[in-house]
Amino acid sequence: MITAHTLNLTYIQAVSSYWRGDGDVLPEFDAWLAQFWADCPPEPTTHPRARCPFGGAGRGIRWHESRSTIFGYVPGRSGCYRVPRTVELPHRAGSDRAAQPIAA
Repeated sequence: MITAHTLNLTYIQAVSSYWRGDGDVLPEFDAWLAQFWADCPPEPTTHPRARCPFGGAGRGIRWHESRSTIFGYVPGRSGCYRVPRTVELPHRAGSDRAAQPIAA
């Protein structure tokens, strides 16, 4: 069962892979995640379990959990991501490719 923290980390790894030059990982992960966008209840007033500063076109994503679902809220957008906690994350999203040093 996935957690908000795991989903958040996977998103950050996909963005990092994109920045390192692997241009396929982030679009594939975004397409996978987009299937879960839906109408949602209002965002809880409690602190999110995880925050991603990169998602939501730079607005960030605030991840909340319930027993069966992870909700990802993007500020200023109606709806949210409703990801079942039983779903498998895409394999390549958390790319196992080692980070490459930045050339000077």
